[in-house]
Amino acid sequence: MKKRLLCAALFLSMLIFYAGETRAESFVDKILRITGISATTGQQRPSGDVKEGDIWIISLPDKLKRSLTSVGGYRSPVFSSGDKKILALQGEDIVQISVSGGTVSPLYSVKGIMKLVGFDRTDPQRLLFIAEDDDGRALVGLITMTDGRISYLPYDSRSRDDRRMISNLKGWGRTVGDKTIYVETETKSGMAGHIEWTDVKLKQGSKLPQNLSQCDGVACGQPSISHDGGLVVFIRQGR
Repeated sequence: MKKRLLCAALFLSMLIFYAGETRAESFVDKILRITGISATTGQQRPSGDVKEGDIWIISLPDKLKRSLTSVGGYRSPVFSSGDKKILALQGEDIVQISVSGGTVSPLYSVKGIMKLVGFDRTDPQRLLFIAEDDDGRALVGLITMTDGRISYLPYDSRSRDDRRMISNLKGWGRTVGDKTIYVETETKSGMAGHIEWTDVKLKQGSKLPQNLSQCDGVACGQPSISHDGGLVVFIRQGR
């Protein structure tokens, strides 16, 4: 009798274990839940994309743009959950500035941090980022803005879907509602020869794409769109 009960308990434990394994959330599904970014959308970094520079912001209703910083050295800006502040990288520091401008405030440092992706849709205090380890392998992490606590999300580098998701997280194409922002390479020829740079573009519904940044020979990129779809922030490289 005891043997039968032991076997039944063992069988039940195995069922519970495998059921839990079946229900485990995949890396791709987790990122989709956190950000809304799928493994089948996104944009690769275009050649000549800006590496760092100053933070610029543009209002989409009136297309007015202005610089929030002037000293350079910033990259990968994103909007806070309430669209009142912008977070960006300066070296390995996460910094913050109001959308109306003002003082840039350092928040936290993260070793090897490469890009800010955006805030967790299910937890507005957690910010998704990409870093690199000492071997150049991509790390995907979440930092809690209230205390700086970091947790890394495991993924399978052998999985095609996981690799595609990492690639999309590194890209700059993003969509909010019917608005899609992306980076495109521009070229022109003049007396100085052939010039190539990048601009930030907007595609809204069935309308023709619009050049938002209009950087005309200066590399601009790394755009992010506000959660309400009314503002776009990007990086303009210094001359």
